[in-house]
This record gives sequence, C-alpha cells and structure tokens, in this order.
Amino acid sequence: MKTIWLLAIAIIGVHGEGEDTSWFNCIPGIVGSIGVTTPRGDVNLLHNSEPVELFCHMSPYHQYFKKGYTSADLSFIINGQGKDRKIIPMQVVSEIVNRTTIKTKFDPIQVGHFNVRCQLTIKKADAIEKKKKN
Repeated sequence: MKTIWLLAIAIIGVHGEGEDTSWFNCIPGIVGSIGVTTPRGDVNLLHNSEPVELFCHMSPYHQYFKKGYTSADLSFIINGQGKDRKIIPMQVVSEIVNRTTIKTKFDPIQVGHFNVRCQLTIKKADAIEKKKKN
C-alpha cells in the first residue's frame, strides 16, 4: 500500500497544475504571444564564423495553432544593415522541423546588424475575425 501511495505523489508532482505557456512568451511579461524565436535575445557573432541555427517555435496553446495553423504557415524575415548603414538584402530559406517549429541557418558572411523576426501568415478571414473581436 505504501508503494502505491508514493507513486501517486510522484505523478501529482510531475503533472503540476496546468499548462505552462510562459516558455512561448516572446517578451517577458507580455502574455499571449503566438510564439518565440531561439536563441533568445541579442546574439553576437564574429564575421565569417560558423553559421548559427535559428528556430521559430509556434505555441501549441495559441488560438491559431488550435485553429489548424502549423509551422507550414511560419516564415523568417531577416533585415540587415551594413556598417555604412546600407541595407543588406537577405534571402531566407527555412525548414520545417515539426508541427510547431521551423529553422534556418544564419551565416555571418557580412558585417552588420541584423534583425530576425518570425511571422505567421494567417488567412484574411481569420484576420478580420480577430479585428471584430477587439
């Protein structure tokens, strides 16, 4: 009987009190984010160093995922400026990892400052529906 009781306590400890969606918050303290890119924050790379993998994770708890949107609807946007503030065009090809995640590689072959964003392409009807609710 004691073994069963200890097992029940372990199961309660593992399951907790519900889903923790905070990992998917893009900015700390701002809840309801569609997803997050990793690595988080600023990343400093040396010119011509090894490429780094970038990931975009869509929250499986978000309403759009529950509506049927998946990683196939995600894409990266990378905008860059060179040291002379010249705009650097970036072609971004991503790969689907699973239903919630895409990845790409960023190769630091040009000196500059680059902003990485991940976007979800939503259907016009869903965008209109969201505006009506607000």
